Amino acid sequence: MVLILENYPDIVLVVHQFSGGMILDSAIPISLSYFLSTASMIYAQHLSQGISEPPVDLKYPGVLLFLIGIGGNFYHHYLLSKLRGKGDKEYRIPKGGGIFIFVLADS
Repeated sequence: MVLILENYPDIVLVVHQFSGGMILDSAIPISLSYFLSTASMIYAQHLSQGISEPPVDLKYPGVLLFLIGIGGNFYHHYLLSKLRGKGDKEYRIPKGGGIFIFVLADS
């Protein structure tokens, strides 16, 4: 849970260039999805309390995959932040670089 919460302030404070305000129609579903995701993870941990530990320790491969994912997320946020100039508020479509070769947007 701590690893998930670590991602968002870092990305928002380092690379985001906001184009304007967020309307309430967008803020409510986004906040609700974060709340439901967090509640689901806490509930899943509660349900798994009585289950015995698996024979293989997957903590270190899990942390490694998480760090690779965070690195990729940061890199693509960085690419997105370079699409706009200072004071520019237009939306731009990313072209090439990273995973944008295969997809239109990262999130």
